Amino acid sequence: MKEVFWRFAQVEQGRGIWTSFWSDVWIEGRCLADEFPRVAAAAELPNSRVADILNFVGDRIFWDLPLKVNLRGGAERERVNLMNLLDSLPSSSFPAGPERLRWNPSPASGFSVKSMFQQLAIERFPREANFPHKVIWQQIVPSKVCIFMWMVYHKKIATVDNLKRKGWCLANRCALCEADEETVDHIFCQCNFAVEIWNILRNFVDIGDIRANVTDIAETLRTWPVSTPENSKQWCTRIALHAYCWTVWLERNSRTFNDEKIPQRVIVYKIGRAIHSWLTAGKKVDVFDAGTWLITMKNRLFPNTVFFGPA
Repeated sequence: MKEVFWRFAQVEQGRGIWTSFWSDVWIEGRCLADEFPRVAAAAELPNSRVADILNFVGDRIFWDLPLKVNLRGGAERERVNLMNLLDSLPSSSFPAGPERLRWNPSPASGFSVKSMFQQLAIERFPREANFPHKVIWQQIVPSKVCIFMWMVYHKKIATVDNLKRKGWCLANRCALCEADEETVDHIFCQCNFAVEIWNILRNFVDIGDIRANVTDIAETLRTWPVSTPENSKQWCTRIALHAYCWTVWLERNSRTFNDEKIPQRVIVYKIGRAIHSWLTAGKKVDVFDAGTWLITMKNRLFPNTVFFGPA
């Protein structure tokens, strides 16, 4: 664990009062006992601090490294290399005062168990380093939808290509456009049918072009706005991607399992209904404003249709 710790930390050198000469990492990211093991084994003071061996004479520094035995052969060459390394250090490397530990992941706040865990997690799971948790896990969105978006990010939903990898024998054709093979990225970013839904939705919600990240829905999630919304318009934008992916997936399932199809404008309206429902249930916007927005969407989507009952 000590070796793991020093991958993320370094000593801001002082006069070496607290730094172990042999076992700490204090010179060029190196542990001298590992670099020069035969010299370390012969050291008369194996537990000495840097300050015990470092001597100042004016502005010059000298190293007093007592050994228990005289070294020969390879061990002597090792000692010479060590002394050359020490002599190459300028006196400015050892300012007055005690040394300080610098925790590189968060220099300002210093070491914490949380930051250590995060660094280990990044090393073990590099894909999670930029995981958009603030985008995916949103309190006002139903939990099942957030979990679905987590699966979309990791490309784990039951698309045909994923089922075929598990051994299913299926013809791979997108149920929406009926033209290309079905993959997670295709359904949400590339499918002409779904992209047209997105383009219609852009008339009502402040969102960009889904094709900007045409190859990867995960990249779309990573670049989605995460700032705290200040008004109804920004709240709509914040959860629009969830509503879009969830509604498009439900339509895909309806076509796949029930052979039932609805027009794109109706799907867009369903997306609007989902946004309206989540915002009002979460009490993030004025109910009247949200209702007015939904009615405006309905009237623009279906301009010559008379509706009765609630929006």
